Amino acid sequence: MINATLSIEPALEAWRALARQEEWAWVAPWLEATVEAHPWLSGAAEPAEARRQKAVLQRLLSLPLAQGLLDSTPGIALAPGSREAVYVSAALERYLTPEEAASGVLSGEAWSELDEARRYALVCRLAEAAYGLEGCPALRPIVTLKDPETGLNHYFAAELDFRLVRFAPQGAAPALDAAQAEALQAALQNGAAAPPHLALEGFRAEGIELLRFVDITEEHALSLLKGDLLEGERGALAQLVGIFEGRVRDYLGKPEVFLGLAATQGDTLRPLRTAAGAADPFRPERLDPARLGGTFIGRALSEGKPQLVCDLAAEGSGDLERELAGAGVRAAIVAPLNHRSSLTGLLYLWSPRPNALALRDLALLDRVLPLCAAAVNRSKEELNYRVQSVILSEYTAIHPSVEWRFRKAALNYIRRHDRGLRAEAEPIVFDEVYPLYGVADIRASSAHRNEAVKHDLHEHLTEVEDILQLARTAKPLPILNYLAAQAEANRRMLEDGLSSDEEAGIKDFISRHIEPLLDHLTTFGPAVAERVEAYRADAQVESGRLYRQCRAFDQSVSLLNQTISGYLDAEEARAQAMFPHYFEKRQTDGVEFSIYVGASLVEDIPFNPLYVRNLRLWQLMVMCGIARLAAPLKERMEMPLETTQLVIAHSAPLSIRFQLSETRFDVDGTHHIRYEIMKRRLEKAQLKGADERLTQPGKIAIVYSQFREAWEYEEYIRFLQSAGYLAPEIEEVEISDLQGISGLKALRVNVLLESGAGGDGLSSEVIERAVAAMPLEPF
Repeated sequence: MINATLSIEPALEAWRALARQEEWAWVAPWLEATVEAHPWLSGAAEPAEARRQKAVLQRLLSLPLAQGLLDSTPGIALAPGSREAVYVSAALERYLTPEEAASGVLSGEAWSELDEARRYALVCRLAEAAYGLEGCPALRPIVTLKDPETGLNHYFAAELDFRLVRFAPQGAAPALDAAQAEALQAALQNGAAAPPHLALEGFRAEGIELLRFVDITEEHALSLLKGDLLEGERGALAQLVGIFEGRVRDYLGKPEVFLGLAATQGDTLRPLRTAAGAADPFRPERLDPARLGGTFIGRALSEGKPQLVCDLAAEGSGDLERELAGAGVRAAIVAPLNHRSSLTGLLYLWSPRPNALALRDLALLDRVLPLCAAAVNRSKEELNYRVQSVILSEYTAIHPSVEWRFRKAALNYIRRHDRGLRAEAEPIVFDEVYPLYGVADIRASSAHRNEAVKHDLHEHLTEVEDILQLARTAKPLPILNYLAAQAEANRRMLEDGLSSDEEAGIKDFISRHIEPLLDHLTTFGPAVAERVEAYRADAQVESGRLYRQCRAFDQSVSLLNQTISGYLDAEEARAQAMFPHYFEKRQTDGVEFSIYVGASLVEDIPFNPLYVRNLRLWQLMVMCGIARLAAPLKERMEMPLETTQLVIAHSAPLSIRFQLSETRFDVDGTHHIRYEIMKRRLEKAQLKGADERLTQPGKIAIVYSQFREAWEYEEYIRFLQSAGYLAPEIEEVEISDLQGISGLKALRVNVLLESGAGGDGLSSEVIERAVAAMPLEPF
């Protein structure tokens, strides 16, 4: 490194040069007298002695060349390349610690940040002095100094001045050829603090290094604030409010100002966490939209522009103003945050001192409001992403009607996690909800499937027997006789019926004992090879003859399920618009659906039993629509199938709980389990005393256990009969006892499969008028 020493001599030479000018001739006697009185000014000086002679040094540094390094100007003089100060102006001295002021050695973080810039500038000046190189960039490093009185950060641009430093080689200056000089200049222009070909230890620097500081607090604080808002940690805006608050204090130059942000959440404003140590007086209940009308916050939101209150205690006598003043708010600014023309949040500043905020602060704040709005909106999007992640990881996908409850649970989960507490998925339970259940089942689907499988397996085994017969004719092997006998035995077994075990056994026989032989059997001659290839073509699952009946069954079931499911989805969307409810649908051989509706399932929406009655009538109407859609599909099916329709009338409200292990809702509590059992066991229920299924094609069966349930549904049936949906007759039947359940009854009614007066759908207005007109209390 350069051997650097403190010397006042360069400053004295500058004065002497100035004294040679006629208008500055008076300087010469003053300068000689000063040097004579203070011998330490000549040669190498001691920093401690220079600090003790501050008045003398100040006069010498008031040289026009130094641009007046006076007490009114923040500035400092140091030994070259050192942190030891020999002079600190009064304007800068207030930012030094007592230890720095006493020792003259600058040790704070701000001075560490300056070191690299000072070293680089010193090397550049040396290269200019020793080799005449030019083109080094002018540096203006930014220094952050804290005001000990206010605690605010002040930002200064440091101007480095080396004109009172002279450089001399210690011996002969090392020579540089053209290539070395070019490499050195390029390195310096690129900011290299230790460039090649410059032997720093071969030079000596003597003089005084001057630093002047230009206050750029407002400009730089705004830049930092913008950087935080634009590039701060995404999704953690609430945790960064404290940082923003400090930036705003620096920016406005006011230490007693507090900052808060609120984000819109539906029609409400949700405050984000404010800076630590400051309780937020703008609590959620004080930002309730119902309370804001006529207040200064209400004016800001309605007019879409910031509002300034210099003294809240004198602003008015409104409840909100009195509450805020009582909570310590005297001066305040509130500013709406708009993102893409929509309100996304609110920024508020307050101070416990009246008149602590003024119009100038309002103007300064206006420069950052768009970025604050973007940051709040981004934070909301990131929070929503985190909420969705928690829902998907802890609860999986859920129905939109109850998403609000899962969002609430997810927010609680996130808050606990962010506070370092144990976070786990909380139970989701809805109490006092009314259940509805319906199923459009495919009539005798198991029997149809069994017949299809029997037919295809019979064809399969017949084909296998023919191949084995042909193969043993070509090459009589006893094992082929054995396999042929096995195939024939399996085929005859099909004539007596087919159990699941027998089906699996026959398929296992074909896959394990027949298909592995086929490649070898093709070597038994052209006739066998041709028959094997024909079998393989017939055995293609997607198109082969040997899977024709099973394929016909699957395609028919798929056509019915897709048609019913699509219709049900469309009608369900209309029902959701009438009143939100939980809806769950499953497809097997048919489509079943469950509905739950009640006050606990909705957030901030008034509930009335009218909506339960509305859904019950809607459910019957949908069942009529399903029957009407399914009937004509028989003509399009390769295997004609029919549907049956079943509805369960259940009068008592119950509780449902989200089962994390199954990611679905189930009824909660043993006293409600009877309802779930009934849903599972009614599928094959029969009429009491008769060999007849409860459910029949073209009919709707409504199962009930209490008379008032039948009474209500009879009213709905009569309405749909008058609307041309249902036939005039109503059957009242008893159901044979099921395992664990007895005493069930049912109403059965035929659907008019041709569109009558009612058409294929009922508008929500018609349904609601019909429900409201029924003189019946909902059960």
